[in-house]
Amino acid sequence: MNDLLAPMPDSFTFRSTTITSEKDGQYGVTDHLTIRRVAKLVRFPANAVMEGHMLRGTATLEFARSAFGYGPYSALLGAIRNKDAVALHVDLVAIPE
Repeated sequence: MNDLLAPMPDSFTFRSTTITSEKDGQYGVTDHLTIRRVAKLVRFPANAVMEGHMLRGTATLEFARSAFGYGPYSALLGAIRNKDAVALHVDLVAIPE
């Protein structure tokens, strides 16, 4: 979430609460996303496959910065700016211990 020279959030946490199987290799993930001490319950699709003893997955979560109390970066009277929408891409690798 590096927006040119915009300050970074104080903290960023992502905690899974529910994962449901929807169809082959596709799951619904319900998580608490916390940015700058503002928590929101989010739900998004994820894809995952077993590769040997590893689980590999990908997901994309989209949200608005303003929902977490901070806006998009803007400079030079708006000549340089980015959007409120953010796409967070997640790559997951799980290996049993």
